[in-house]
Amino acid sequence: MRRPRAQLAAFDGLVLTATVVVMGLVTGAFTGAVKGYDGWGHLTKVVLILRDFPAIDWNHDWYSGSPFFLGGYPPLFYLAGSGLTVLGLDRMVAMNLLIAASYVAMTLSLYALVRIVTDSRIAGIVGAGVLLATPAMWTPYVQAGLYTRVFGMAFVSVAFALMVLYLRRPSTARYLRCLAAVWGALNSHVVLGALAVFALLLVVILTPDGDGRTRLWRVGLLAPPVLLSAYYYLPLAFYSTGSQVSAVYPPLEIGSLASIFPALVVAFSLVGWLRFPAGRRTSAPRLMLVCGIVCAACLLYAFAPLPRVAGLRSPDMLFFVAWFLAAIAGLASGSIRVPPVAWQQAGAAAVIVAVTLVGILAVIPFITQPMVRNPLQPQA
Repeated sequence: MRRPRAQLAAFDGLVLTATVVVMGLVTGAFTGAVKGYDGWGHLTKVVLILRDFPAIDWNHDWYSGSPFFLGGYPPLFYLAGSGLTVLGLDRMVAMNLLIAASYVAMTLSLYALVRIVTDSRIAGIVGAGVLLATPAMWTPYVQAGLYTRVFGMAFVSVAFALMVLYLRRPSTARYLRCLAAVWGALNSHVVLGALAVFALLLVVILTPDGDGRTRLWRVGLLAPPVLLSAYYYLPLAFYSTGSQVSAVYPPLEIGSLASIFPALVVAFSLVGWLRFPAGRRTSAPRLMLVCGIVCAACLLYAFAPLPRVAGLRSPDMLFFVAWFLAAIAGLASGSIRVPPVAWQQAGAAAVIVAVTLVGILAVIPFITQPMVRNPLQPQA
């Protein structure tokens, strides 16, 4: 029984991977020059690492002589891009390849999360499809060129799914994989590292164990990746000043929610039809609560007149919200009790998959429209 289920999951994974790759190739998101106005700065760091390695902790060409990474982002993305370049890839190709892998990771981790929790292929496809059909998932890359943010979000999504898997069936191997994913988020982007720790703290605190109880001590599971990242965060804490970490950004306008409209509508619509199976213990309600808290925190930052973090604008929060809203949509879809009639189930499944595919195809023109393509006008 388990082998056919694993084969179906592998097949779904291949289809979703092909979908992401085709979307990236058709739109040009994964080909050509670096994307967005910020992509050129990231490319510059890759170039400087290749030029000066191993002397990369301090560079007079970057941030007016400030420490090379403390003035911006942790080094993992740049080291990965440089490593692929050393293997023979063009620098821009290497960066685009890392982003393509990031979108695949975000999609597959969402599918795996929903499939593990709800045991529903259709729900996993709904969650992954809603994610791909949400414009806010693509804008930070194709328009702004926020490479490290997308790269870090891939680690966050993988860590989220792996932590859920570990809490369901604990093992050393599963924990080490989750630890590596959290470490990847912490060493890709400061904000994404904070998001990973915040989301996973909620998961380990609110998700019950096999006895139906929550365990506060499990918070300590996140200590190792944080300690392994101290080489960056401790100097950053001493190096940063108030003027460098605070900024004034206007609150988000309500119309900006259009970029997460697909995920928002699907999630809220499906939540209204929730019917958790009677007599069956499921972690879906707790995980939906976790995703809802993360979304609420991000939207509070975006809409409320609160102090802002330098470099983290109000619209940027929609990128994070998109993944967690899509997770709610998938978890809710898998928690709806479908009448146990074979032809009804088959018909409903076909309609759901078809609608999901239409949603994915509908977002393709949006991806191409805001994309910055002309290297001579990177802020067009």
